Amino acid sequence: MEIKTCQFCKDPIPVSKRVDSKFCSTSCRAKYWVQSKEAIKPLLPAPITESLRGVIDDKPTPIKKKYVFEEREVEVENPEFMHQATAFKRLVRLKGQIQGQILQVQNEIRATLQMDGFGWKAGAAATGAIIGLKKTKGSFWGLLLGITAGRLAGGIVSELTKQEREKQKAQKIMKLRGQLLELQNRHNGMIDESIKMSQELNKLPKYVMGKRKFAVLLSENTQEAETKTEVDLPKIEARTEPELNGNEKIIRSSQLKDIHYKTLNFQEKWKDFFGLPVVTFQCVIHGMAGEGKSTFAIQFANYLAENFGTAIYVSSEEGFSKTFKDKVFANKTSSDFLFVADLRTYNDILKEVKPDQFNFIFLDSLDNMRIDAVMMKQLRNRYKNSALVTISQSTKDGKMRGSYEIVHDADIAVRVENGIATTTKNRFKEKGTVYKVF
Repeated sequence: MEIKTCQFCKDPIPVSKRVDSKFCSTSCRAKYWVQSKEAIKPLLPAPITESLRGVIDDKPTPIKKKYVFEEREVEVENPEFMHQATAFKRLVRLKGQIQGQILQVQNEIRATLQMDGFGWKAGAAATGAIIGLKKTKGSFWGLLLGITAGRLAGGIVSELTKQEREKQKAQKIMKLRGQLLELQNRHNGMIDESIKMSQELNKLPKYVMGKRKFAVLLSENTQEAETKTEVDLPKIEARTEPELNGNEKIIRSSQLKDIHYKTLNFQEKWKDFFGLPVVTFQCVIHGMAGEGKSTFAIQFANYLAENFGTAIYVSSEEGFSKTFKDKVFANKTSSDFLFVADLRTYNDILKEVKPDQFNFIFLDSLDNMRIDAVMMKQLRNRYKNSALVTISQSTKDGKMRGSYEIVHDADIAVRVENGIATTTKNRFKEKGTVYKVF
């Protein structure tokens, strides 16, 4: 019989595995998958984000730490007091249980004392009534006769068994009283013991002076010291972990610290307004006609092109018209890394703008090109390595025209009114920051 080996570690695959298994364990399967993915990376074209300038990593600067341990005299809980207090609580709880048992036995004694022979007579009368009805086919006189005969029979049986029943009742009561006496003696003993323990507890101090170990944390970067108390943490019991089988969509929370994102190192007024967005951010700009939203977008596009990467500004409303030319040069926008495009429809964008061609794509405007939320999702998937900045009209109440789902999906939302741009949403900085367009 051929012995199959694992494709990763080359060890024999256990017989308990499926016939078509290629790996000896889920761990080997996951490692093989990661290794294969790393192997094909050099063969893939580099994304447009690799050509960006002025990019920083959000990875925090590691702080070197040095600990100094020392013992100090501090107030600690008195172990003897805590031991006595625990024993006292246990005794009080047990005393309550005994008291409950005493009440139960007392109730059982009362119930036994109330027992008599009436039950025999009543039961015999009911049986006689049933027999009388059957004999006389349901007549009244048959019922009456049966009840009378049944009571007489019950009385006779009751008299015959009276002595036996009284004997049994006396024996049961004697046994119950013996149990009651034993429980009461135990309860009285516990009362005496609890009084004694309470007196001893009052004599013991709850806290005493004792030595505790402290760790003094010294930060070499800040030269600041922080004191932390060393405590005993409870042990975590072993538990079954889920098998992820190399699933990239589910990771441990502890792995988040190893994920780092490239951010654009904005400076001065742009940093004050936007913060430090990731290289593939999504921004929505909206405003009424003539309020300055296109001017703001052109200024922003020029800043990105001059300092970070290539940008394209799609002018679907004005195209290469004189008004658009005047607007561009009025803002001193003439970067060799900023491109403009006269594209009028959604299909024109898909046809003329290739993926990984530009770092930043400006669409002016979504309303003119009839681009809705579904189309925006498709654009984001197509240009996943580029930042998308869209311009839209606003309604009279200041909200963006069209589907508000576009705003929900975006990282940043900017409203432009009377030449003032204000962030109404920002995942990279607090909202409400202001930028003067003119």
